[in-house]
Amino acid sequence: MMRTTVALALLSGASAGACSSSDAKSISDPDSIGKKAGDCGKSSYNVLTGNFNHDKFNKCLTASSGISSGCSECFAVSGEYGAKNCKADCILGWCKSGCLDCVKASQPALDACTGQTSGSATPCLESASTGKCSSSDAKSISDPDSIGKKAGDCGKSSYNVLTGNFNHDKFNKCLTASAGISSGCSECFAVSGEYGAKNCKADCILGWCKSGCLDCVKASQPALDACTGQTSGSATPCLESASTGKCSSSDAKSISNPDSIGKKAGDCGKSSYNVLTGKFSHTKFNKCLTASAGISSGCSECFAVSGEYGAKNCKSSCILGWCKSGCLNCVKASQPALDACTGRTSGSATPCMEVTV
Repeated sequence: MMRTTVALALLSGASAGACSSSDAKSISDPDSIGKKAGDCGKSSYNVLTGNFNHDKFNKCLTASSGISSGCSECFAVSGEYGAKNCKADCILGWCKSGCLDCVKASQPALDACTGQTSGSATPCLESASTGKCSSSDAKSISDPDSIGKKAGDCGKSSYNVLTGNFNHDKFNKCLTASAGISSGCSECFAVSGEYGAKNCKADCILGWCKSGCLDCVKASQPALDACTGQTSGSATPCLESASTGKCSSSDAKSISNPDSIGKKAGDCGKSSYNVLTGKFSHTKFNKCLTASAGISSGCSECFAVSGEYGAKNCKSSCILGWCKSGCLNCVKASQPALDACTGRTSGSATPCMEVTV
């Protein structure tokens, strides 16, 4: 009922805002309500599952600010936006300028829901001293090649390719042990690692130090530096060569015909993707493709990553079949990463005919 009320408020305009005149007084100070909402958001977001608990948030905010549950739900929606889209920017606090800039995109919806115009919170000061890494930590993370490898190894063991979840606790336990840094400092790298796992999987499949991987994760570096309070150095890219490919000469023969391997990978992808949950099972895919194509599991995993890309990004284009021209055009973006992984150059599959029944 609460979320239905909020939805109606958004549709009806400011006059139908979910916040009463009494609520309006309690949310009038952007610094005060911002801090309270920030505190409640922190306790309501589960970094392991990625779930934001609205009930927990609303119980917290109604108690701390004295506003109604309907009004609180407006801030819950805004808080969930921040948790899902601004995690790296907000790791040092809700009032950091980077965090405030990031969550601005959710402000129009917040105002439409509350029926009030949000004021601008005062950014809290940025300084190196706010970094989570101590001077002792700083020495341990000063060599980008060393900390990069350790973080990469910990990230690999902390990411579940089946569920898509990145386990911060497991990562931090690993990195604090291998790098000798504090858990607070390690968490900065955990957030950066999760960014890489979610956004750079195809680029990083051959290793954290590959140039494509390093280029992809650059987007998370400003947030990492803000969190650690240190300036990250540039890791040395490791050499790219066909010999690093995961597909052997025997595998290469089995994947040489783009129409044949394309159909087999397409069939396996279809049976490995759950349209209800949006999950792509690498284990199921690899079991299927190693059997049908007679290739190694390592080589198959290259196609699994490419298949997951298609499932997540080209679903509508590929609904009529993997060989339709629209599908082939859409998945082209994943081909460079596929070739880098297999160590082979993919041929072009023959588009199957488009017909109108």
